[in-house]
Amino acid sequence: MKVSLPVIVIAMAVNLAAFILLADFVTEKKQATERVENAISEYSDKQSLKDPAELSIPRISLYKSIEPGIYDTTQDKWNVSADHPHFATVSMQPNIFGGNTVIYAHNSDDLFGHLDKLQSDDTVQVKLKNGKTFIYEYSSSKEVSPLDVSIFTNNGSHQLVLLTCTGKKNSMRRVVFLNLKSTI
Repeated sequence: MKVSLPVIVIAMAVNLAAFILLADFVTEKKQATERVENAISEYSDKQSLKDPAELSIPRISLYKSIEPGIYDTTQDKWNVSADHPHFATVSMQPNIFGGNTVIYAHNSDDLFGHLDKLQSDDTVQVKLKNGKTFIYEYSSSKEVSPLDVSIFTNNGSHQLVLLTCTGKKNSMRRVVFLNLKSTI
């Protein structure tokens, strides 16, 4: 079978274009990874006194220090510990203006395994590194898909969002919403 020169030239051009696109993708991925690594380093160097430091949930007898929670785009996962809840650093710091403060932890007895016991009038306290304390009151909870990231995009009034795994084989996420009640 004879192949004409124009067909060979077109095939080579298509392969070259595919190679260039792949090279661009690899370069963009490498740059994105470097940006994430720089952000993690910068955040670690400049942790704010307005970051959450301690979490208190009396209803479930949970009193824990809070660690920074950073999303690693190279591995598509959040850092998470078996001992502490984490403040999702991509969310808002506690404030009186607006947005969501997201704190997440494992669904274990020592962490967020009993969030389903929260009910109306229950309060949760978040103490900042600067000593200021935000008091929140339970509002509602729901289960969502792990792909639902809407909790990070709320531009409304300020609320605390607690997040953990739930469901069969942790296939879902339990999201608990708490409204700002007061500060001390």
